[in-house]
Amino acid sequence: MRRVISSVLLAVWLLWPGEGAVAGEAPAPEHPAASEFSAAFGAATLSVLYFPVRFACGLGGALIGGAGGFLTGGDERVAQGVWRGMVEGDYFVRPEHILGEKVFEPNGAQWGEEEELGGAAGSG
Repeated sequence: MRRVISSVLLAVWLLWPGEGAVAGEAPAPEHPAASEFSAAFGAATLSVLYFPVRFACGLGGALIGGAGGFLTGGDERVAQGVWRGMVEGDYFVRPEHILGEKVFEPNGAQWGEEEELGGAAGSG
């Protein structure tokens, strides 16, 4: 197993698009074919490793959030507090994430980024 993970990480490192990704520069609108290929290959490889773990966390979060909501008499804020962090977010690594065109969000929206939950904030 260690050999497989090492091989995958080496392949991703070798195929990683070099220019702009590390320097923090905005990527060019058009990417060379090698960069597109390496981003697609890296995304697929990372998704194969990341998805099962992310799916298990999402499923566990859904169950824990549902149980929390049930045990508090149907309090939706309790359930959504768990769901927001564990269920929402990216389940797959996409080429856009690797190329820096889109932000990778593994754990969904943070408090304050979107509207308050159900508009119930501060309504005591």
